[in-house]
Amino acid sequence: MELLPPLPQSFLLLLLLPAKPAAAKEWQCPRTPYAASRDFNVKYMVPSFSAGGLVQAMVTYQGDKNESAVFVAIRNRLHVLGPDLKSVQSLATGPAGDPGCQTCAACGPGPHGPSGDTDTKVLVLEPALPALVSCGSSLRGRCFLHDLDPQGTAVHLAAPACLFSAHHNRPDDCPDCVASPLGTRVTVVEQGQASYFYVASSLDAAVAASFSPRSVSIRRLKADASGFAPGFVALSVLPKHLVSYSIEYVHSFHTGAFVYFLTVQPASVTDAPGALHTRLARLSATEPELGDYRELVLDCRFAPKRRRRGAPKGGQPYPVLRVAHSAPVGAQLATELSIAEGQEVLFGVFVAGKDSGPGVGPNSVVCAFPIDLLDTLIDEGVERCCESPVYPGLRRGLDFFQSPSFCPNPPGLEAPSPNTSCRHFPLLVSSSFSRVDLFNGLLGTVEVTALYVTRLDNVTVAHMGTADGRILQVELARSLNYLLYVSNFSLGDSGQPVQRDVSRLGDHLFFVRWAGAGPGVFQVPIQGPGCRHFLTCGRCLRAQRFMGCGWCGNMCGRQKECPGSWQQDHCPPKLTEFHPHSGPLRGSTRLTLCGSNFYLHPSGLVPEGTHQITVGQSPCRPLPKDSSKLRPVPRKDFVEEFECELEPLGTQAVGPTNVSLTVTNMPPGKHFRVDGTSMLRGFFFMEPVLISVQPLFGPRAGGTCLTLEGQSLSVGTSRAVLVNGTECLLARVSEGQLLCATPPGAMVASVPLSLQVGGAQVPGSWTFHYREDPVVLSISPNCGYSNSHITICGQHLTSAWHLVLSFHDGLRAVESRCERQLPEQQLCRLPEYVVRDPQGWVAGNLSAWGDGAAGFTLPGFRFLTPPHPPSANLIPLKPEEHAIKFEYIGLAAVTNCVGVNVTVGGESCQHEFRGDMLVCPLPPSLQLGKDGAPLQVCVDGECRILGRVVWPGPDGVPQSTLLGILLPLLLLVAALATALVFSYWWQRKQLAPHSLSPQHIPLVSMEHPSPIVKMNPVFHCCGKSPSS
Repeated sequence: MELLPPLPQSFLLLLLLPAKPAAAKEWQCPRTPYAASRDFNVKYMVPSFSAGGLVQAMVTYQGDKNESAVFVAIRNRLHVLGPDLKSVQSLATGPAGDPGCQTCAACGPGPHGPSGDTDTKVLVLEPALPALVSCGSSLRGRCFLHDLDPQGTAVHLAAPACLFSAHHNRPDDCPDCVASPLGTRVTVVEQGQASYFYVASSLDAAVAASFSPRSVSIRRLKADASGFAPGFVALSVLPKHLVSYSIEYVHSFHTGAFVYFLTVQPASVTDAPGALHTRLARLSATEPELGDYRELVLDCRFAPKRRRRGAPKGGQPYPVLRVAHSAPVGAQLATELSIAEGQEVLFGVFVAGKDSGPGVGPNSVVCAFPIDLLDTLIDEGVERCCESPVYPGLRRGLDFFQSPSFCPNPPGLEAPSPNTSCRHFPLLVSSSFSRVDLFNGLLGTVEVTALYVTRLDNVTVAHMGTADGRILQVELARSLNYLLYVSNFSLGDSGQPVQRDVSRLGDHLFFVRWAGAGPGVFQVPIQGPGCRHFLTCGRCLRAQRFMGCGWCGNMCGRQKECPGSWQQDHCPPKLTEFHPHSGPLRGSTRLTLCGSNFYLHPSGLVPEGTHQITVGQSPCRPLPKDSSKLRPVPRKDFVEEFECELEPLGTQAVGPTNVSLTVTNMPPGKHFRVDGTSMLRGFFFMEPVLISVQPLFGPRAGGTCLTLEGQSLSVGTSRAVLVNGTECLLARVSEGQLLCATPPGAMVASVPLSLQVGGAQVPGSWTFHYREDPVVLSISPNCGYSNSHITICGQHLTSAWHLVLSFHDGLRAVESRCERQLPEQQLCRLPEYVVRDPQGWVAGNLSAWGDGAAGFTLPGFRFLTPPHPPSANLIPLKPEEHAIKFEYIGLAAVTNCVGVNVTVGGESCQHEFRGDMLVCPLPPSLQLGKDGAPLQVCVDGECRILGRVVWPGPDGVPQSTLLGILLPLLLLVAALATALVFSYWWQRKQLAPHSLSPQHIPLVSMEHPSPIVKMNPVFHCCGKSPSS
């Protein structure tokens, strides 16, 4: 046994008050997702053109005199469109052999090859003439030259010229066979007075066998436009690799002194067609030769800032290039890439390979490769191969194009030749160029299928088409944790994917959607289709200036779209929420306003005199921003908060009113200034009323739980219960009730109790009485079970509103509380506790205390399993025992902890336990009537009648019991009768023919049966009946 020190008041409240505490988390303004400030479901209508089939190629032309055109090729037809996508001219390009084929006729009469549809594989501009060159899948991949004929601002095509000479082309050497049906990329470069076509084509064995184009070639256009000059330089996949090693040419472009091709091809010649990767091929744009042909592997990865467990080091690889585009970059992105503004950068959209394991990254990633760095890496690779010392075993590579060799040897040679230079042979650079996703995975599930990059002011914008037919225009910036959209809109309801090719004409981009019917070509402004998807003034005016967005009343738009006032310099504040929604009519309230455009800087510093807040007729004084509440700029949501102190005027009335915020004379920010008024309804001025306080007494140690009831007790933001001027710690606050724990008192005394709301006292006079602290001296017994009684003895036990009883088993505690009884003694029930120990009991500490006074602990208290009353299956005893017995599981274990009394017919029997069996000898004075006597067991003061004890009789015995007794008796009587009959027959047989006088057969006498038990339920009573 031991005395406990006074318990902390907070601990007492946890024991006494299961309700939610008053000191909950400080209320915060609900955060607004950035997505809520825009609506990407807004529909924009952009000019479009229905080509009448799947668009296979597209190119745009901008002349020196404002003449411009869009050329769109579909199967068997070439369309000439104006910049507004209105049709200007249409030319039939197939089927080959058809009389209506206008391009076929340019090659003269006679058959020129197998007939069939013409799928356009190449559509490029020859800038020197200027002319349009188209190459198709028919007629062995020949090309046609169409001179451009400007007519005002429109452009027409002159009669086509056939770029094919029947006398200079053979199946094994066909300079005029340019296009491959598997795909061809062409870039035209002017060198002096000549035009060179840099051609890259995908091949297989079937294509290579008949008038094959080459994999990579440089062809000079003849001056008379009769075809391409013979003797061109070329590289082709070696015949032994044509079946397994397939190269897809994704993109080609010319910048500076080089032409570049981007490919997707097997990573290994020996393992082809295994895993794929992406390569960049570089050719000289100044010398039409392939000796300085170089390839470099491009490695694009998704490397999240927080790497997941099990994720590969260096990031998740995305080896397969889908689309690409090169462009000069603006100042912001150039700084992040550590290059100069305006430098050319290659942008690529990459996806994971088919053999990649299940990843957790985005569907598409975008990587940026500065061209200068690409060239530097290639030049360094050449130095490693050709300059001493050369690393042993360094391979030249490109074994699908040339014979295997080691650096610095030429292909097919085991040693360098004095007549050849190491640098004059194609080379695969030994190192790769690795970059990570610019968007850091923010594209998520978006599948990008088209890409075009532009520089607008100092911003670099990626214009992307997606697999579900949408256009995304997004600022490119590695440092952002979110996508900064220019626009995100759908090209229609069909959901068809956007194709790879994108062209620019002036301030517009032209996208192609994969659609057999309906619009196929769409004109999209570079600065975005509009501003209506920005929903708030702040988001509208934060848009890049090149978009031309401004605020028009209550919507974002461009000036030409606004019928009323349109401006780009200020936004009004916007209230969205405030807290609390009510305040006392007397006293102050700290009001928190939520919304946007309260201030222009994350620090939230508000210049003095710029913000005026009124609630009804009463002013609310602005409070300085708490610097401890400043948070870093969030990633996905935002909120602005503003706090003020509300002190109602004497003229303010009870009831609902408005909250108004007016901002004036605010210094301008980076994008705009704040100016205007916002108003919200829903604030109520209320009068708190205190009706009752209970209890009004408690121990000097404090800790008494006070319950204050009334009306409007939760209004405002501050309230305090004072006991003799000291605050009573609040535990729960609701509109009609306050709960708090009293502070300690200096002495036994009556002290004032009051309630303040918002610093003003609520009317009412209350007195609290401090009494002597309760002292617990003993707890008995030292064992029990859930809800069994425990007696607590001590002094001043009624000074506490409730005594608390707690059992702790070393791991957890359970509590209950006692009702007030006597100052020196109280009867309590043990708390609910489940005994899981196989031995049937658990030892621990049982403690008792009153409010905040010192407590008492009884160590070694045994908590037992509650006893279980018997069922109706009762066991009789032998008749001579004259007693009853039954099973009462667990009762014997608790007999020392609680009182047990067994009575039959109201008379107590001197019971005893035999394990779980309870034996009750029947009292000698017991008189059992016809209906028997009740058997009652009382445990811990709770009594239960288990059944009735009866004597056996014809009317009182159940059929089963009666049959159990009579059946053996009947069998016994039958056996005796049979024996008597046999004996009688035998005697007659022995005495015959004498006649005997009849003999009386003796009857078997049967005593009265022993008492039995009636099962309804009844207990067996064994012994003689009273009448025997």
